[in-house]
Amino acid sequence: MGTKARSLIVLVCCMIVGAIFSFDPQSIYDTRRMIVLSLVTLVITVMYADGEIRPAKWNKLIILSIELFALLMIVIRALHPVGQGYLIYAFDILIVFPVLYTAVLKTSKYVHFIDLLTCAILLSGVACYIAGLFLAHGENERVFFGRIAGVAENPNYYGMIGLVMVMSGLYIMVRRHTNLALTTLIAVCIGIGISMTMAAISRTAMLASLGCAAVFVIYMIRWIKKARSVESRYSRSLSKDLIMFVLFVLVVALSAIGSLKMQQIVYLEKQIDNNVSKSIGTIVQIAYAEDGLKEQDEEDLDAIKNRFSVDTDLNSFSSGRLVIWQMYLERLNFLGNDYEAISEDGDFAMMRESRAHNNMLDYAFRFGIPAGLLYCVFYIAILIRAASMAFRKKTFDACDMWVVMTVAAYALYAMIEIATLPFTRYIPCLFFLSAAPLMCSREEDQDS
Repeated sequence: MGTKARSLIVLVCCMIVGAIFSFDPQSIYDTRRMIVLSLVTLVITVMYADGEIRPAKWNKLIILSIELFALLMIVIRALHPVGQGYLIYAFDILIVFPVLYTAVLKTSKYVHFIDLLTCAILLSGVACYIAGLFLAHGENERVFFGRIAGVAENPNYYGMIGLVMVMSGLYIMVRRHTNLALTTLIAVCIGIGISMTMAAISRTAMLASLGCAAVFVIYMIRWIKKARSVESRYSRSLSKDLIMFVLFVLVVALSAIGSLKMQQIVYLEKQIDNNVSKSIGTIVQIAYAEDGLKEQDEEDLDAIKNRFSVDTDLNSFSSGRLVIWQMYLERLNFLGNDYEAISEDGDFAMMRESRAHNNMLDYAFRFGIPAGLLYCVFYIAILIRAASMAFRKKTFDACDMWVVMTVAAYALYAMIEIATLPFTRYIPCLFFLSAAPLMCSREEDQDS
Protein backbone atom coordinates (compact mmCIF):
# COMPACT_ATOMS: atom_id res chain seq x y z
CA MET A 1 0.00 0.00 0.00
CA GLY A 2 1.31 3.45 -0.92
CA THR A 3 2.30 6.14 1.56
CA LYS A 4 -0.55 8.47 0.55
CA ALA A 5 -3.11 5.71 1.00
CA ARG A 6 -1.72 4.90 4.44
CA SER A 7 -1.81 8.56 5.44
CA LEU A 8 -5.41 8.86 4.24
CA ILE A 9 -6.47 5.83 6.29
CA VAL A 10 -4.74 7.20 9.41
CA LEU A 11 -6.42 10.59 8.87
CA VAL A 12 -9.82 8.91 8.57
CA CYS A 13 -9.14 6.99 11.80
CA CYS A 14 -8.16 10.22 13.56
CA MET A 15 -11.31 11.91 12.25
CA ILE A 16 -13.35 9.04 13.71
CA VAL A 17 -11.73 9.67 17.09
CA GLY A 18 -12.47 13.42 16.87
CA ALA A 19 -16.04 12.93 15.66
CA ILE A 20 -16.89 10.39 18.36
CA PHE A 21 -15.71 12.63 21.19
CA SER A 22 -17.23 15.79 19.70
CA PHE A 23 -20.63 14.47 18.63
CA ASP A 24 -21.37 11.24 20.51
CA PRO A 25 -21.52 12.17 24.21
CA GLN A 26 -24.50 10.01 25.10
CA SER A 27 -22.58 6.72 24.80
CA ILE A 28 -19.77 7.90 27.04
CA TYR A 29 -19.71 4.66 29.04
CA ASP A 30 -20.72 2.48 26.11
CA THR A 31 -18.50 -0.60 25.78
CA ARG A 32 -19.08 -0.48 22.03
CA ARG A 33 -17.28 2.86 21.85
CA MET A 34 -14.25 1.35 23.56
CA ILE A 35 -14.24 -1.59 21.16
CA VAL A 36 -14.55 0.70 18.13
CA LEU A 37 -11.73 2.98 19.25
CA SER A 38 -9.52 0.01 20.16
CA LEU A 39 -10.00 -1.31 16.63
CA VAL A 40 -9.31 2.14 15.19
CA THR A 41 -6.04 2.24 17.16
CA LEU A 42 -5.07 -1.16 15.80
CA VAL A 43 -5.74 0.04 12.25
CA ILE A 44 -3.45 3.02 12.87
CA THR A 45 -0.82 0.61 14.20
CA VAL A 46 -1.01 -1.54 11.08
CA MET A 47 -0.60 1.53 8.86
CA TYR A 48 2.64 2.50 10.62
CA ALA A 49 4.04 -0.94 11.41
CA ASP A 50 5.23 -1.75 7.85
CA GLY A 51 4.70 -5.43 8.52
CA GLU A 52 6.97 -5.59 11.59
CA ILE A 53 6.97 -4.76 15.29
CA ARG A 54 10.28 -3.18 16.22
CA PRO A 55 11.92 -3.75 19.64
CA ALA A 56 11.70 -0.73 21.91
CA LYS A 57 13.75 0.62 24.78
CA TRP A 58 11.00 0.90 27.38
CA ASN A 59 10.95 3.13 30.42
CA LYS A 60 10.96 0.29 32.95
CA LEU A 61 9.22 2.03 35.84
CA ILE A 62 6.38 3.44 33.74
CA ILE A 63 5.70 0.37 31.63
CA LEU A 64 6.09 -2.10 34.52
CA SER A 65 3.71 -0.24 36.81
CA ILE A 66 0.97 0.14 34.20
CA GLU A 67 1.31 -3.44 32.90
CA LEU A 68 1.13 -4.91 36.42
CA PHE A 69 -1.86 -2.68 37.04
CA ALA A 70 -3.58 -4.12 33.95
CA LEU A 71 -2.85 -7.71 35.03
CA LEU A 72 -4.23 -6.99 38.49
CA MET A 73 -7.40 -5.60 36.90
CA ILE A 74 -7.93 -8.92 35.12
CA VAL A 75 -7.36 -10.93 38.31
CA ILE A 76 -9.74 -8.83 40.41
CA ARG A 77 -12.33 -8.90 37.62
CA ALA A 78 -12.36 -12.70 37.93
CA LEU A 79 -13.17 -12.38 41.64
CA HIS A 80 -16.05 -9.91 41.49
CA PRO A 81 -17.76 -7.39 39.15
CA VAL A 82 -15.85 -4.14 38.68
CA GLY A 83 -18.00 -2.32 36.12
CA GLN A 84 -18.09 -2.37 32.35
CA GLY A 85 -15.17 -1.56 30.09
CA TYR A 86 -12.27 -2.52 32.34
CA LEU A 87 -11.39 -5.80 30.63
CA ILE A 88 -11.12 -3.88 27.36
CA TYR A 89 -9.00 -1.28 29.19
CA ALA A 90 -6.66 -4.04 30.40
CA PHE A 91 -6.43 -5.42 26.85
CA ASP A 92 -5.58 -1.95 25.54
CA ILE A 93 -2.81 -1.50 28.12
CA LEU A 94 -1.32 -4.95 27.59
CA ILE A 95 -1.53 -5.14 23.79
CA VAL A 96 -3.12 -2.27 21.85
CA PHE A 97 -1.10 0.67 23.20
CA PRO A 98 2.31 -1.10 23.32
CA VAL A 99 2.08 -2.21 19.68
CA LEU A 100 1.04 1.33 18.70
CA TYR A 101 4.05 2.77 20.53
CA THR A 102 6.45 0.38 18.79
CA ALA A 103 4.82 1.10 15.41
CA VAL A 104 5.45 4.85 15.75
CA LEU A 105 8.86 4.36 17.37
CA LYS A 106 10.62 6.21 14.59
CA THR A 107 10.39 9.95 15.12
CA SER A 108 9.22 10.70 11.58
CA LYS A 109 6.27 8.31 12.02
CA TYR A 110 5.34 9.73 15.41
CA VAL A 111 5.45 13.31 14.09
CA HIS A 112 3.32 12.29 11.10
CA PHE A 113 0.77 10.62 13.41
CA ILE A 114 0.49 13.62 15.77
CA ASP A 115 0.20 15.98 12.78
CA LEU A 116 -2.81 14.05 11.49
CA LEU A 117 -4.32 13.59 14.96
CA THR A 118 -4.18 17.30 15.84
CA CYS A 119 -5.53 18.27 12.43
CA ALA A 120 -8.50 15.93 12.96
CA ILE A 121 -9.10 17.37 16.43
CA LEU A 122 -9.26 20.92 15.11
CA LEU A 123 -11.60 20.02 12.25
CA SER A 124 -14.02 18.13 14.50
CA GLY A 125 -13.79 20.84 17.18
CA VAL A 126 -14.68 23.63 14.76
CA ALA A 127 -17.58 21.52 13.48
CA CYS A 128 -18.74 21.02 17.08
CA TYR A 129 -18.59 24.78 17.69
CA ILE A 130 -20.60 25.55 14.54
CA ALA A 131 -23.14 22.85 15.38
CA GLY A 132 -23.50 24.35 18.85
CA LEU A 133 -24.46 27.67 17.30
CA PHE A 134 -27.22 26.30 15.09
CA LEU A 135 -28.39 22.94 16.41
CA ALA A 136 -30.46 22.31 19.55
CA HIS A 137 -29.47 19.55 21.95
CA GLY A 138 -32.61 19.16 23.97
CA GLU A 139 -34.83 21.96 25.18
CA ASN A 140 -33.22 22.20 28.62
CA GLU A 141 -29.61 21.30 27.87
CA ARG A 142 -28.25 24.32 26.01
CA VAL A 143 -27.69 26.54 29.05
CA PHE A 144 -26.78 25.42 32.58
CA PHE A 145 -27.02 28.40 34.97
CA GLY A 146 -25.20 30.66 32.56
CA ARG A 147 -22.85 27.92 31.29
CA ILE A 148 -23.08 26.88 27.64
CA ALA A 149 -22.93 23.20 26.65
CA GLY A 150 -23.34 23.45 22.88
CA VAL A 151 -23.98 19.97 21.47
CA ALA A 152 -21.92 18.31 24.22
CA GLU A 153 -23.23 16.28 27.12
CA ASN A 154 -22.63 19.08 29.63
CA PRO A 155 -20.65 22.33 29.93
CA ASN A 156 -17.60 20.57 31.39
CA TYR A 157 -17.36 18.31 28.36
CA TYR A 158 -17.85 21.28 26.03
CA GLY A 159 -14.97 22.99 27.80
CA MET A 160 -12.85 19.84 27.35
CA ILE A 161 -13.42 19.96 23.59
CA GLY A 162 -12.26 23.58 23.62
CA LEU A 163 -9.18 22.57 25.62
CA VAL A 164 -8.04 19.91 23.14
CA MET A 165 -8.54 22.43 20.33
CA VAL A 166 -6.19 24.85 22.10
CA MET A 167 -3.62 22.08 22.62
CA SER A 168 -3.80 20.96 19.00
CA GLY A 169 -3.65 24.51 17.68
CA LEU A 170 -0.53 25.33 19.69
CA TYR A 171 1.17 22.19 18.40
CA ILE A 172 0.38 22.90 14.75
CA MET A 173 1.33 26.55 15.13
CA VAL A 174 4.76 25.54 16.44
CA ARG A 175 5.19 22.94 13.72
CA ARG A 176 4.16 25.24 10.84
CA HIS A 177 4.99 28.70 12.16
CA THR A 178 6.66 29.77 8.91
CA ASN A 179 3.37 29.46 7.01
CA LEU A 180 1.59 32.77 7.69
CA ALA A 181 -1.76 31.74 6.19
CA LEU A 182 -1.86 28.49 8.17
CA THR A 183 -0.75 30.25 11.35
CA THR A 184 -3.62 32.74 10.97
CA LEU A 185 -6.10 29.90 10.47
CA ILE A 186 -4.76 28.07 13.52
CA ALA A 187 -5.05 31.27 15.57
CA VAL A 188 -8.75 31.36 14.67
CA CYS A 189 -9.15 27.74 15.80
CA ILE A 190 -7.33 28.41 19.08
CA GLY A 191 -9.53 31.46 19.67
CA ILE A 192 -12.64 29.34 19.13
CA GLY A 193 -11.28 26.73 21.54
CA ILE A 194 -10.64 29.37 24.20
CA SER A 195 -14.14 30.76 23.72
CA MET A 196 -15.68 27.30 24.16
CA THR A 197 -13.75 26.79 27.39
CA MET A 198 -14.73 30.22 28.69
CA ALA A 199 -18.38 29.91 27.65
CA ALA A 200 -18.62 26.53 29.36
CA ILE A 201 -17.01 28.02 32.50
CA SER A 202 -15.33 24.67 33.11
CA ARG A 203 -12.83 25.22 35.91
CA THR A 204 -10.92 22.05 35.08
CA ALA A 205 -10.62 22.96 31.40
CA MET A 206 -9.55 26.51 32.30
CA LEU A 207 -6.86 25.28 34.69
CA ALA A 208 -5.67 22.69 32.17
CA SER A 209 -5.55 25.41 29.51
CA LEU A 210 -3.32 27.50 31.79
CA GLY A 211 -1.09 24.46 32.29
CA CYS A 212 -0.82 23.93 28.53
CA ALA A 213 -0.11 27.64 28.05
CA ALA A 214 2.71 27.32 30.60
CA VAL A 215 4.17 24.42 28.59
CA PHE A 216 3.92 26.54 25.45
CA VAL A 217 5.74 29.41 27.21
CA ILE A 218 8.51 27.01 28.28
CA TYR A 219 8.85 25.88 24.69
CA MET A 220 9.00 29.46 23.39
CA ILE A 221 11.59 30.49 25.99
CA ARG A 222 13.82 27.59 25.01
CA TRP A 223 13.24 28.28 21.32
CA ILE A 224 14.03 32.00 21.59
CA LYS A 225 17.11 31.25 23.71
CA LYS A 226 18.35 28.87 21.04
CA ALA A 227 17.53 31.35 18.27
CA ARG A 228 19.48 34.12 19.98
CA SER A 229 22.53 31.92 20.10
CA VAL A 230 22.27 31.59 16.31
CA GLU A 231 21.03 34.97 15.06
CA SER A 232 19.67 37.88 17.07
CA ARG A 233 17.64 39.25 14.13
CA TYR A 234 15.79 35.95 13.87
CA SER A 235 14.91 35.96 17.56
CA ARG A 236 13.55 39.54 17.39
CA SER A 237 11.41 38.64 14.38
CA LEU A 238 10.17 35.54 16.19
CA SER A 239 9.23 37.57 19.27
CA LYS A 240 7.21 40.05 17.15
CA ASP A 241 5.43 37.19 15.38
CA LEU A 242 4.57 35.61 18.72
CA ILE A 243 3.11 38.87 20.10
CA MET A 244 0.96 39.34 16.98
CA PHE A 245 -0.17 35.71 17.18
CA VAL A 246 -1.25 36.03 20.83
CA LEU A 247 -3.14 39.28 20.15
CA PHE A 248 -4.94 37.71 17.20
CA VAL A 249 -5.93 34.68 19.29
CA LEU A 250 -7.39 36.97 21.96
CA VAL A 251 -9.40 38.94 19.39
CA VAL A 252 -10.84 35.75 17.90
CA ALA A 253 -11.60 34.35 21.35
CA LEU A 254 -13.51 37.48 22.40
CA SER A 255 -15.43 37.49 19.12
CA ALA A 256 -16.33 33.83 19.47
CA ILE A 257 -17.48 34.32 23.07
CA GLY A 258 -19.71 37.11 21.81
CA SER A 259 -21.26 34.80 19.22
CA LEU A 260 -21.90 32.14 21.85
CA LYS A 261 -23.54 34.68 24.14
CA MET A 262 -25.70 35.91 21.27
CA GLN A 263 -26.72 32.32 20.60
CA GLN A 264 -27.65 31.97 24.27
CA ILE A 265 -29.78 35.14 24.21
CA VAL A 266 -31.62 33.94 21.09
CA TYR A 267 -32.22 30.60 22.79
CA LEU A 268 -33.64 32.26 25.90
CA GLU A 269 -35.92 34.45 23.80
CA LYS A 270 -37.21 31.34 22.05
CA GLN A 271 -37.88 29.78 25.45
CA ILE A 272 -39.90 32.83 26.47
CA ASP A 273 -41.84 32.76 23.20
CA ASN A 274 -42.64 29.09 23.78
CA ASN A 275 -43.74 29.77 27.35
CA VAL A 276 -45.96 32.66 26.24
CA SER A 277 -47.47 30.73 23.33
CA LYS A 278 -48.42 27.91 25.68
CA SER A 279 -50.08 30.31 28.10
CA ILE A 280 -53.46 32.01 27.84
CA GLY A 281 -51.68 35.25 26.99
CA THR A 282 -52.34 37.12 30.21
CA ILE A 283 -50.18 40.03 31.27
CA VAL A 284 -49.15 38.16 34.42
CA GLN A 285 -47.73 35.23 32.47
CA ILE A 286 -45.86 37.51 30.06
CA ALA A 287 -44.38 39.39 32.99
CA TYR A 288 -43.38 36.06 34.57
CA ALA A 289 -41.56 35.09 31.36
CA GLU A 290 -39.74 38.43 31.27
CA ASP A 291 -38.71 37.99 34.91
CA GLY A 292 -37.38 34.57 34.00
CA LEU A 293 -35.16 36.12 31.31
CA LYS A 294 -33.98 38.79 33.76
CA GLU A 295 -33.06 36.13 36.36
CA GLN A 296 -31.24 34.09 33.73
CA ASP A 297 -29.30 37.18 32.62
CA GLU A 298 -28.27 37.80 36.23
CA GLU A 299 -27.13 34.20 36.49
CA ASP A 300 -25.10 34.66 33.30
CA LEU A 301 -23.37 37.76 34.67
CA ASP A 302 -22.51 35.99 37.94
CA ALA A 303 -21.69 32.60 36.42
CA ILE A 304 -17.91 32.96 36.36
CA LYS A 305 -17.90 34.66 39.76
CA ASN A 306 -19.98 31.86 41.28
CA ARG A 307 -17.82 29.12 39.73
CA PHE A 308 -14.66 30.53 41.33
CA SER A 309 -16.15 31.89 44.55
CA VAL A 310 -14.67 30.45 47.75
CA ASP A 311 -17.21 32.10 50.04
CA THR A 312 -18.88 28.73 50.57
CA ASP A 313 -17.31 25.66 52.19
CA LEU A 314 -14.68 23.66 50.30
CA ASN A 315 -17.09 20.81 49.57
CA SER A 316 -19.48 23.16 47.79
CA PHE A 317 -16.58 24.79 45.96
CA SER A 318 -15.42 21.33 44.81
CA SER A 319 -18.97 20.46 43.63
CA GLY A 320 -19.27 17.77 46.30
CA ARG A 321 -15.98 16.02 45.54
CA LEU A 322 -14.73 16.13 49.13
CA VAL A 323 -17.73 14.13 50.33
CA ILE A 324 -17.40 11.73 47.40
CA TRP A 325 -13.71 11.14 48.13
CA GLN A 326 -14.41 10.57 51.82
CA MET A 327 -17.09 7.98 51.03
CA TYR A 328 -14.73 6.15 48.68
CA LEU A 329 -11.85 6.25 51.18
CA GLU A 330 -14.02 4.67 53.86
CA ARG A 331 -14.70 1.67 51.60
CA LEU A 332 -11.18 0.87 50.38
CA ASN A 333 -9.84 -2.64 50.98
CA PHE A 334 -7.19 -5.01 49.68
CA LEU A 335 -9.21 -6.79 46.95
CA GLY A 336 -11.62 -4.07 45.89
CA ASN A 337 -15.41 -3.91 46.03
CA ASP A 338 -18.19 -5.68 44.20
CA TYR A 339 -19.42 -2.95 41.87
CA GLU A 340 -22.83 -4.57 41.43
CA ALA A 341 -23.42 -4.45 45.19
CA ILE A 342 -23.13 -0.65 45.30
CA SER A 343 -26.88 -0.34 44.63
CA GLU A 344 -27.49 -1.92 48.05
CA ASP A 345 -25.09 0.37 49.93
CA GLY A 346 -27.51 3.06 51.12
CA ASP A 347 -26.37 6.62 50.47
CA PHE A 348 -23.34 5.39 48.56
CA ALA A 349 -25.59 3.87 45.87
CA MET A 350 -25.92 7.25 44.15
CA MET A 351 -22.14 7.22 43.57
CA ARG A 352 -22.48 4.33 41.12
CA GLU A 353 -22.78 6.62 38.11
CA SER A 354 -21.05 9.75 39.41
CA ARG A 355 -17.80 7.81 40.05
CA ALA A 356 -15.00 8.93 42.35
CA HIS A 357 -13.75 11.86 40.24
CA ASN A 358 -10.24 10.69 41.09
CA ASN A 359 -8.48 7.88 39.22
CA MET A 360 -6.43 6.57 42.13
CA LEU A 361 -9.46 6.38 44.42
CA ASP A 362 -11.64 4.83 41.74
CA TYR A 363 -9.09 2.14 40.88
CA ALA A 364 -8.36 1.41 44.55
CA PHE A 365 -12.10 1.08 45.22
CA ARG A 366 -12.74 -1.27 42.30
CA PHE A 367 -9.55 -3.32 42.23
CA GLY A 368 -8.08 -2.93 45.70
CA ILE A 369 -5.42 -0.80 47.36
CA PRO A 370 -2.47 -2.51 45.53
CA ALA A 371 -3.98 -1.53 42.17
CA GLY A 372 -4.43 2.04 43.35
CA LEU A 373 -0.79 2.16 44.47
CA LEU A 374 0.44 0.78 41.14
CA TYR A 375 -1.50 3.45 39.29
CA CYS A 376 -0.09 6.06 41.69
CA VAL A 377 3.45 4.94 40.79
CA PHE A 378 2.56 5.22 37.09
CA TYR A 379 1.02 8.66 37.63
CA ILE A 380 4.06 10.05 39.47
CA ALA A 381 6.46 8.45 36.97
CA ILE A 382 4.83 10.10 33.95
CA LEU A 383 4.89 13.48 35.71
CA ILE A 384 8.62 13.10 36.40
CA ARG A 385 9.25 11.96 32.83
CA ALA A 386 7.28 14.91 31.41
CA ALA A 387 9.11 17.39 33.65
CA SER A 388 12.40 15.90 32.52
CA MET A 389 11.39 16.35 28.88
CA ALA A 390 10.44 19.98 29.46
CA PHE A 391 13.47 21.09 31.48
CA ARG A 392 16.33 18.63 31.15
CA LYS A 393 16.13 17.23 27.64
CA LYS A 394 18.76 18.73 25.35
CA THR A 395 16.22 19.39 22.59
CA PHE A 396 12.56 20.20 23.27
CA ASP A 397 10.69 19.97 19.97
CA ALA A 398 7.03 20.36 19.03
CA CYS A 399 6.23 16.70 19.69
CA ASP A 400 7.79 16.92 23.14
CA MET A 401 5.65 19.99 23.80
CA TRP A 402 2.54 18.08 22.71
CA VAL A 403 3.37 15.13 24.98
CA VAL A 404 3.98 17.39 28.00
CA MET A 405 0.70 19.23 27.33
CA THR A 406 -1.24 15.94 27.22
CA VAL A 407 0.42 14.87 30.47
CA ALA A 408 -0.44 18.19 32.14
CA ALA A 409 -4.08 17.95 31.06
CA TYR A 410 -4.38 14.25 31.91
CA ALA A 411 -2.75 14.72 35.33
CA LEU A 412 -5.34 17.35 36.26
CA TYR A 413 -8.33 15.45 34.89
CA ALA A 414 -7.19 12.22 36.59
CA MET A 415 -7.21 13.98 39.94
CA ILE A 416 -10.60 15.73 39.88
CA GLU A 417 -12.64 14.39 36.96
CA ILE A 418 -13.83 11.06 35.54
CA ALA A 419 -10.90 9.76 33.49
CA THR A 420 -10.58 6.09 34.43
CA LEU A 421 -11.18 4.61 30.97
CA PRO A 422 -9.03 5.99 28.11
CA PHE A 423 -11.63 5.65 25.37
CA THR A 424 -14.51 7.28 27.25
CA ARG A 425 -13.05 10.77 27.64
CA TYR A 426 -11.14 12.98 25.24
CA ILE A 427 -8.16 13.86 27.47
CA PRO A 428 -7.21 10.32 28.62
CA CYS A 429 -7.68 9.10 25.05
CA LEU A 430 -5.24 11.69 23.68
CA PHE A 431 -2.81 10.97 26.49
CA PHE A 432 -2.62 7.25 25.79
CA LEU A 433 -2.55 7.69 22.00
CA SER A 434 0.32 10.18 22.32
CA ALA A 435 2.29 8.55 25.14
CA ALA A 436 4.91 6.73 23.04
CA PRO A 437 7.79 9.10 23.98
CA LEU A 438 6.91 8.60 27.66
CA MET A 439 6.80 4.82 27.48
CA CYS A 440 9.86 4.26 25.32
CA SER A 441 12.69 6.17 23.65
CA ARG A 442 12.32 7.28 20.07
CA GLU A 443 14.40 5.31 17.61
CA GLU A 444 16.86 8.16 16.98
CA ASP A 445 17.28 8.73 20.73
CA GLN A 446 18.10 5.20 21.78
CA ASP A 447 21.82 5.54 21.36
CA SER A 448 22.03 8.72 23.46
